[in-house]
Amino acid sequence: GPTTCDSVITFNAAYGTAPKSIIVAAQAKDGGTGTAAARQIYVSGSNTTTFTVKMNSSPADSEVNWFYYWVVE
Repeated sequence: GPTTCDSVITFNAAYGTAPKSIIVAAQAKDGGTGTAAARQIYVSGSNTTTFTVKMNSSPADSEVNWFYYWVVE
């Protein structure tokens, strides 16, 4: 399986300062095979144009994990 699962979210416009990014893990749905909660999902870094989401445990091959995010300026 994969050794990491990083996702970079890019904003459609730059913020004046890096906003706070909050992750809410969802259960498997709509054909998903894993849960982001089980993978210990977290925001690893952010700046004015992007934030990065990582998982502490590696997903299985072709595993689909769902999460929601909220960005607060």
